[in-house]
Amino acid sequence: ASRFGRTAGALGPPGRMLKRAIYSLIASSDYLQAGPMRPILVRVVNEDLADLLPDIGAPTLIVWGSLDDAVPLSHAHAMEESIPDAGLVVFEGAGHFPYLEQPDRFCRIVRHFLGRPIT
Repeated sequence: ASRFGRTAGALGPPGRMLKRAIYSLIASSDYLQAGPMRPILVRVVNEDLADLLPDIGAPTLIVWGSLDDAVPLSHAHAMEESIPDAGLVVFEGAGHFPYLEQPDRFCRIVRHFLGRPIT
């Protein structure tokens, strides 16, 4: 679909309208709002760093929203499996930005993870 959108965009004003319509259906809001940083965002998102995860030596907290529509929860489980000392906390009902949707809970979890008193 994105290839078709790029091709349609080269066909003048009607093609650009079609391209925008296609992208509005399939593109994430991050992609749509990236502006001139879009090529960098695409490269970062498409970079596969899975082979590096087993080399992470620090304790790792992974926080994920159960309703993340940008990156599936299965990715969080795969990261937890691959990182030697990782823990996963899933925020039920949260989307791609659980720390913004449930900031108090997020702060309590991070404080606990860092060994700080929970207030």
